[in-house]
Amino acid sequence: MQKHCKEIHGWINKQKRGGDTRSKSLHSTNKIWTTDCACQRFFKVNSWQKYFEVAQQGTALDLQLQASQKQDFFRAIEDDIQQAHQDATDDANRVSGFHDYVSAIVP
Repeated sequence: MQKHCKEIHGWINKQKRGGDTRSKSLHSTNKIWTTDCACQRFFKVNSWQKYFEVAQQGTALDLQLQASQKQDFFRAIEDDIQQAHQDATDDANRVSGFHDYVSAIVP
């Protein structure tokens, strides 16, 4: 991985071996990759296999917006269910005439 990153992306490893690990932990690492993110894979075939990020860490405002959209969605679904129930009740209470049935026709 390091060889690929050096050759293809021009990455330089600033972290050296040994030394004081406590002082190293104070400085940020110079990793070329992203951590703690969700990803998905295209294909399982060798040369076609590619990964891509599917979700990023959102801000508090983004999370509030998503929560609000979820609430709106479920509220709309609940309204649709209530309307369907009311329509079914109305259809059940509607009296149909007998003149449309074959058995009601006088020969």
